[in-house]
Amino acid sequence: MALQKQNSYSDLAPVAKEQMQMVKSDYSYMSKVISNLHMNYKKTTEECHNGKYIISESKFTKWSQAKAKEISPNDKDMQAQIVAKMEALQYVDVGQDKAIKIDLDYAWGGTQRLKCVFLAVKGLPNDKYAVVYGLYSFQWAEADNW
Repeated sequence: MALQKQNSYSDLAPVAKEQMQMVKSDYSYMSKVISNLHMNYKKTTEECHNGKYIISESKFTKWSQAKAKEISPNDKDMQAQIVAKMEALQYVDVGQDKAIKIDLDYAWGGTQRLKCVFLAVKGLPNDKYAVVYGLYSFQWAEADNW
């Protein structure tokens, strides 16, 4: 692999912290926007999960496919986008990427969806990778009487 192997996680920390600050401000802004929308509050879903892993190079491709299915189980296009980004990130010394999807249904009573996935990868000694990811998604149904 072209990835330069390094001895610590220290290069991932600033990347993750910078992304966390960006996401925090985005979340605060979007929370205000979303709260002013015409939602049926009996039908909202908010999802947030994250993880950090050490993966052997020999298992990275299969792991990235399995993780993409876990992150986005019902969206094959998003899965493919996540896998492609993780596969590309293995060729950089330290890198981060994100996948964003906004799915708005303008039909009366439609379902709206927002999703953002953050990925960071770093090469480690002994043909291993450090991976950090985070996902946030929010889904709501438009109010019936709007």
